[in-house]
Amino acid sequence: MSDVFISYSRKNSDFARRLIDKLILRGKDAWVDWEGIPLTSPNWWMEIKTGIEATDSFVFIMTPDSMASVVCNMELDYAFELHKRIVPVVYQDVTTRDAFASVADFEPDEAMQERLAGKDPLIMARDNWQRLSHINWVFFRAADDFDTSFGRLLTTVETDLAYVRAHTRYLTRAQEWQRENQREDSLLFGQEIDRAEAWLKQAETYATSAPDKNTKVEVVNPLPQDLHRDYIHASRAADTARTTRLRNIRRASIVGAVVAAVALIFAVSASVIGLQATSTANQAGTRESLSNTQVADANSALTAVPPTLTQVNQQVIIAQGQANQASTQVATANVALSGIPPTLNAVSTTVALGEARVESLRLAAIASDELRGNQPNPILASLLSIRALKTAYTAQAEALLISALKQNTARRALIGTDLMTSVAFSPDGTKIVTGSWDSTAIIWDANTGQILRTLRGHSDDVTSVAFSPDGTKVVTGSNDQTAIIWDANTGRILRTLRGHIDIVTSVAFSPDGTKIVTGGYDKIAIIWDVNTGRILRTLRGHMGFVSSVVFSLDGTKIVTGSWDDTAIIWDVSSGRALITLSGHTNWVNSVAFSPDGNQVITGSWDDTAIIWNANSGEALHTLRGHVHYVNGVAFSPDGTKVVNASSDNTAIIWDASSGEVLHTISGHTSVLYSVAFSPDGTKIVTASADASAIIWDVNSGEALHTLRGHTGEVFSVAFSPDNTKVVTGSYDHTAIIWDVRSDRALHTLSGHTDIVNSVAFSPDGTEVITGGHDKTAIIWDVASGRALRTLSGHTDIVNSVAFSPDGTKVITGSFDQTAIIWDVASGRALRTLSGHTDAVFSVAFSPNGTKVITGSFDQTAIIWDVASGRVLRTLSGHTDTVSSVAFSPDGTKVATASRDFSAILWDVSSGQALHTLSGHTSVLTSVAFSPDGTKVVTGSWDNTAIIWDVNSGQALRTLSGHTDWVSSVAFSPDGTKVVTGSADKTAIIWDTDYHDFITYACEQIAHLRDFTSNERFHFGIHDNEPTCPQFAVSVTPTPTSTPS
Repeated sequence: MSDVFISYSRKNSDFARRLIDKLILRGKDAWVDWEGIPLTSPNWWMEIKTGIEATDSFVFIMTPDSMASVVCNMELDYAFELHKRIVPVVYQDVTTRDAFASVADFEPDEAMQERLAGKDPLIMARDNWQRLSHINWVFFRAADDFDTSFGRLLTTVETDLAYVRAHTRYLTRAQEWQRENQREDSLLFGQEIDRAEAWLKQAETYATSAPDKNTKVEVVNPLPQDLHRDYIHASRAADTARTTRLRNIRRASIVGAVVAAVALIFAVSASVIGLQATSTANQAGTRESLSNTQVADANSALTAVPPTLTQVNQQVIIAQGQANQASTQVATANVALSGIPPTLNAVSTTVALGEARVESLRLAAIASDELRGNQPNPILASLLSIRALKTAYTAQAEALLISALKQNTARRALIGTDLMTSVAFSPDGTKIVTGSWDSTAIIWDANTGQILRTLRGHSDDVTSVAFSPDGTKVVTGSNDQTAIIWDANTGRILRTLRGHIDIVTSVAFSPDGTKIVTGGYDKIAIIWDVNTGRILRTLRGHMGFVSSVVFSLDGTKIVTGSWDDTAIIWDVSSGRALITLSGHTNWVNSVAFSPDGNQVITGSWDDTAIIWNANSGEALHTLRGHVHYVNGVAFSPDGTKVVNASSDNTAIIWDASSGEVLHTISGHTSVLYSVAFSPDGTKIVTASADASAIIWDVNSGEALHTLRGHTGEVFSVAFSPDNTKVVTGSYDHTAIIWDVRSDRALHTLSGHTDIVNSVAFSPDGTEVITGGHDKTAIIWDVASGRALRTLSGHTDIVNSVAFSPDGTKVITGSFDQTAIIWDVASGRALRTLSGHTDAVFSVAFSPNGTKVITGSFDQTAIIWDVASGRVLRTLSGHTDTVSSVAFSPDGTKVATASRDFSAILWDVSSGQALHTLSGHTSVLTSVAFSPDGTKVVTGSWDNTAIIWDVNSGQALRTLSGHTDWVSSVAFSPDGTKVVTGSADKTAIIWDTDYHDFITYACEQIAHLRDFTSNERFHFGIHDNEPTCPQFAVSVTPTPTSTPS
């Protein structure tokens, strides 16, 4: 899901990027195609359509170029077709005659004609113009004030936001239901249906109040499609039928048991009296055998995970009826006693399995109501979900347990209405200061959550806050281009620091409290004297906004992070740059020193954080776990842990020495901007766009307090094998080799004529290879910086380069549909790996380096012999793009994931498909082997991940819990866990065995309670077994009021 979809002409990229940057700063998630999805791709239009379907507002940048673009008009037409909220943004005035003339001249090829689906481009463009004319436009022309216009745009996007998001949510759910042949388990459930029907009624009011076509409207509220209505009505009908069947299931089960008992009595009687009517008995026995076979067949589907509730109900009822018939036949024909009990036992066992799954789904449905009702009760939802999973595994029960555990983390709330941008503890841990978009900062009591002081003095958003080391002062930075020093006890302004000519993004005190450093959008950092307010040093060196600043613990160094993708360590006394930390592939948003000053952590918009050696510049750990921007980073006071805050709404606590994840903290409902440890290291505080700050317990990852009260939100790099050098590739068409210890540029590698987007050292560190947009790769001598070989052979961008494990060969992958293996010594192309008929996107070496696998848009993967360049195997079996490839740890198998909804396991030596993993209901995005090679996990657009058994190809477990598509999957090194990243802005860590998850869940709610006797009766739980082991020690009395 995204907040906005940006439709624009490539010729207007600069304006589109400026608009996107501003939207991101305001906490908006945007779908935008910066690189341009290749029109040659068979699925380019599907990707565009998916982006439009999943967005809340469609922003169309109107210019002569966009109105003349057939693709832009197709995007706009599809958005109108889906009844999306359309927001026309006028960047340049449009002359329709010229635009229509360009469209009329367009001659679509066969593929484009297919995408147009019979629509005439000129008629489409005219219709789009006519429909746009009825909507008020937001003007961003040269003569218009950008900020004023942006305010109008933001207001339009945020109007009736809950209604618009529901339109998007129900549309995507309905389309999934339609794609899956209207499967019942794709329908809405429980109170979700009530909310959807209320939304439809709200939509009816918008429809009846819509103005006539001659009136321009300021904001378009999207109206439902027929598909919306069909989906919601079908959900209600299925829910009504399900309720009726659930009432009948237990009745049918009791009747079946009685019938079985009666049959047994008759059989015993028959054995005492003697066998009679042998011929009749034999015939009845035959009928009985056939009936039992039908019973087994009817119930075999019960072993599938997860079954639809309707199917389970039908199968159980049919089984009961067939058991009844079989029993009647037995009694009538007087069949021998010895043949009856096994038959009845088989029927009873199968029915019991179905009953267990039905009971699990029943409890999950109640848990859903408890979690999502008007008065959510995550405690009861957790207990019900655990009970459901212990009864029988169902994906629905597991997903609800995940949601319930997340909601159990919050402990206290002070409600506010606007975004918090920054947060910090006082040195003694008794106070917290937060900065907000309401132009104020607030000092809080950390123990009670009470407001102590509101700091008013800025005229725009407060972007950054910090306490002085003695806790007597606070410094705040603001969009008003100033920083202010405050008396923390009285709230009085002590100094206003003026020197920046743009937004002040970050502020920090020196350890002795005598200096402050500030960073800004003006690309500089300034060191100030606290007592006088005088500028001591101006730090110049970054090529982009300075986003974060911090002093080392001894006060001799400062590290700054920048939107130029780097961080710089500076000497405070001289203002000289000591080391440039290049390694991120997007803006560096946050920086922090370790307490001993020997390490630095940087957080970036490339979704990672990197821990660096502050003395050598060596990257020690790259922390990958977030699925969106890393906005804040901090070391614990003892230096053993680090924490990241991210735009995926989560924070992650890491072990600083190993780089392993300790806790993922989920509880905020929007972007996290800032994070800090308490002085004793036992707590963490996070600040979020959801207008809250939350204090968390470091050891458990649980929330302690929620503070709400505001009213106002180098492209490529590689280390040498010996860690003494770094090579960076840049947009400036060069690469630079750096000495890590001195930060001195050893050589500037000038030779490319376009962006250098890929770099790599040889295994012995004596050579570097760079790949560029100029369609070449160059091998360089590290010692001299001299170009040894220019590898010319590709006819399109070289987007991937790698040395072979022995360093004698290089492989390059390109958009020209080929990969080339080169001889490093001569620069000669040994083999051009031609076999794909579309772009080569993914490559992987086999563990011993003798083979390469390439995955392509042409729906195949190819295994190549590295020495000869010969195709060993073409893995053909997919019917759509091969999106991900992986070798098994022993190199004997390959897994390929595809957009055809399947993954295939292949034998490397024979190229034979071992198993086709079919179970997902949408595009597969990612595939990975477990470390022991016995399992594979796949991620999909159907919002799930599935763990598969490699030997049998059977699905072991479906991981359901995300609310949007799963973008990436990986096993933990020990194979006991899987992590999934999703477009819902979260990552989830799963135990591969669901029983371990039950144990974990019980540990998380150990401090809570079990069901009361009244609750057991109310929920139809007829035993007194404890839900979790720790609840066995005492009986929970009925509470006077139910916790929420």
